[in-house]
Amino acid sequence: MVSKIGFVVNPIAGMGGRVGLKGTDDVLKEALGLGAKPVAPKKAIETLREYLSQYSKKDEIQWYSCSGDMGCNELKKVGIKKIEVVYISSDKETTSGDTKEACKKFLEKSISKRI
Repeated sequence: MVSKIGFVVNPIAGMGGRVGLKGTDDVLKEALGLGAKPVAPKKAIETLREYLSQYSKKDEIQWYSCSGDMGCNELKKVGIKKIEVVYISSDKETTSGDTKEACKKFLEKSISKRI
């Protein structure tokens, strides 16, 4: 049986809090000006590595994700090759709208498992 996993990363998550802002939405430029650095992609890679160390190698997984740092880059960095990109962000700076649209695409694919 093939499991479907939808994997999305908000690449700017956590940046605002690290420099004293309440979140990053609508203040990304300010956060960057204060020296904020992305933390979510690294945490996503750590999560994937832990997941892969725990799951049964007999299981077949089809991964669904988003372009670039919204998931695809992180999946590739841990060696996952069976990836279908279901959402491509139209801008380098992602927004909450990108995450919402990506999740709609996951629902269209009837993805039922998440980590």
